[in-house]
Amino acid sequence: MIKDFKTVGREADVALYFGLISSASIASQALMSPVWGWTSDSIRRRKPILLGSMLSAIMGYLFFGCSKSFTWVLV
Repeated sequence: MIKDFKTVGREADVALYFGLISSASIASQALMSPVWGWTSDSIRRRKPILLGSMLSAIMGYLFFGCSKSFTWVLV
């Protein structure tokens, strides 16, 4: 995807952009996990919160996989 979007000038920069995108995904999951945990503890119903967090992750991966430009990846 990074090569097809023509966001890099050199072939060596593809690994850098891939690392940035991968680390952003992991960082957002690490930051949101405590928020989802606190929300499920405060509501005392874990099943709807777990389903909501899984559905939002699925939607994010679908948007990422279906993106047609690098701008869509950043959204």
